[in-house]
Amino acid sequence: AALKVEWSKAAKARGYNSGQMLAAYSARGRDLADGGVEFLKHNDAKGAIAGAAKTITAEYTSEHVAHACMEPMNATALVEGDKIEVWAPSQSAFVMNLALMLGLKYKPENIKTNVTLLGGGFGRRVEADYVVDAAILARAVEGRPVKVIWTREDDIQNDKYRPLTAQHLSAGLDAQGNIVGFRHRIVAESIYARAAPPVFQQAGGKDQPVCEGSEINYAIPNHLVEYLREQRGVDVGFWRAVGPGYTKFAIETFVDEIARGAGRDPVEYRMALMAKQPRARAVMETVAQMADWKRKRPAGRALGFAYSDAWDAHC
Repeated sequence: AALKVEWSKAAKARGYNSGQMLAAYSARGRDLADGGVEFLKHNDAKGAIAGAAKTITAEYTSEHVAHACMEPMNATALVEGDKIEVWAPSQSAFVMNLALMLGLKYKPENIKTNVTLLGGGFGRRVEADYVVDAAILARAVEGRPVKVIWTREDDIQNDKYRPLTAQHLSAGLDAQGNIVGFRHRIVAESIYARAAPPVFQQAGGKDQPVCEGSEINYAIPNHLVEYLREQRGVDVGFWRAVGPGYTKFAIETFVDEIARGAGRDPVEYRMALMAKQPRARAVMETVAQMADWKRKRPAGRALGFAYSDAWDAHC
């Protein structure tokens, strides 16, 4: 707080406004000529939708979300000569070591890391920025340990947020209301491009954590998922497993809308899509029975149904 800092105005994110970004992301999602990167492709979804008896489209957006761990970011470091020892509530000792090796040029054999209890992680503590913070200060006062505890304000401001996303979904239906083509477009910043550049490059620009959950067990003959990367200068990161939190929300809400448009019961509609998935059907049947799905609800009351197969866990 005592430092008199002159901040550069060149930072790309200086004028960042999440409300404006959501509008811009949504507009890009609607621009079907912008194909981005094919994250997943099964047959010809575009052709199937173009030739369908009926088409349905929908848009969904999700905001940035901060981790807000109960324990703010903190670390303790001690530098003695060319050796460093760190105590930190980290989700990854490997990432801590990597940051000290690559960022501060310590040799692996001269690094000792101690992982403490986390006080909440949720993906935030897989990052090592707060560890490097302590290490830089410890190097400046060599021989004395330095403990850094971020204020809650710094903790929130310097978080690696869940990506802001806009999703554009379209489906083609046949005359009986069955899905013949399904196209899912995800507009977001990249986690891997920042956190794991080699992985991002090897994957051809696909971002697995951002797009995960867009894979589905539903028997749809033509399926396309496109990732449209944004680069607005905001660091995004792993937030409680990332993708399925918003991809499954969009997919399941959309399937409900499709079932409604086809005049079908949403549970029965999903069951038909899972004809070759006995385990998924068993979960759906059990849940529908437990909820007494068919029972008429009193005025002002409703019951919803959603299914997830993320990481092969049927929920």
